[in-house]
Amino acid sequence: MARIVGNCWKCGSQWESDSQPGRGDACPRCDLDFHSCRNCRHHDPRYHNECRVPDTEFIRDREKANFCDQFEIAAKTPGGAGGKDLEEARKRFNRLFGGE
Repeated sequence: MARIVGNCWKCGSQWESDSQPGRGDACPRCDLDFHSCRNCRHHDPRYHNECRVPDTEFIRDREKANFCDQFEIAAKTPGGAGGKDLEEARKRFNRLFGGE
């Protein structure tokens, strides 16, 4: 069986196991739920329902554990988008609206 590796979206702590995190699994460093939308590789705020998988159930709190069958842990940068990506986005925004 292949090892499954992912990271906590908030602190970057690593999940490594033979299976996906279950609903009761929490990050050992920050104690947030691993089986949550924010830790899923399908989570994307730009999509309807903030999920790349069409027709998933609505999840109110995307940081809390849920029962979504589509969940797959993702290797994410702590805090969401990396600082480099955020800085680049700011630069493009400022160029677009004349702030630079």
